[in-house]
Amino acid sequence: MQKAWCLSLMIQMRLWHRWRGVFRRIIANSRAIADLLRAHGFGPVEIVWNGLPVVPARPPLADPPTAAFVGRLVPQKGCDVLLRAFALVTRDLPHARLLVVGDGPQRGELERLAAELRLPARFTGHIATEQMEPLLAGAWVQVVPSRYAEGFGNVAVEAAMRGTAVIASDAGGLRDVIEPNQTGLLVAPGDPAALASALTALLRHRDRAEQLGAAARQRALRHFTADRMVEDFLGHYRAIVSAPAVWQNPTP
Repeated sequence: MQKAWCLSLMIQMRLWHRWRGVFRRIIANSRAIADLLRAHGFGPVEIVWNGLPVVPARPPLADPPTAAFVGRLVPQKGCDVLLRAFALVTRDLPHARLLVVGDGPQRGELERLAAELRLPARFTGHIATEQMEPLLAGAWVQVVPSRYAEGFGNVAVEAAMRGTAVIASDAGGLRDVIEPNQTGLLVAPGDPAALASALTALLRHRDRAEQLGAAARQRALRHFTADRMVEDFLGHYRAIVSAPAVWQNPTP
């Protein structure tokens, strides 16, 4: 599976290089993707952040302090890092709880690890969006512990739109979503101790989690709505249409 994925990316990159002369503008959904494209010789590159539907703000936080993970249960998403971090958290906060929403090939392994670490963790498996939102409304913090550089990080925006503070890996497009210590926290990828420290800081202090979550929602409403994304794309289309066309033959 991994080999097929890598081969697909290689083919796509070759096609991009061959036809890059015909593109008048390239849109990336994060600064990380834009930097990667520029490093490979593509340009001009503009950034339009992903936009999501606006959802109602969650209710005020209540006990027990709860952290949530939402995503596919595969090694790249780093849920095992979260489980090991939460084992450290519960030494000081035994009443804290962990909610894992999602499914994937690593689920059995993760459930066994949670049992081995004696974690107060609930695995829901895959659930529909209309069921997920009420379930996540009680989370004090949502964690995005990816091992790799996410291209953007929609799940972090979904949490921010709800008004939930986010702790995420300091890599890739997640840096565009989170303003450190203003709308959430960033930690080194694959570091359970660093993640545990960040989790404890929010799960111990409800007011701090509320503050970061409220600021995250305001930022999401300013920058990450579907309406804003559409307007940004329309602006780029208008600029392209009004500029004279310059045709370049594809690179051999």
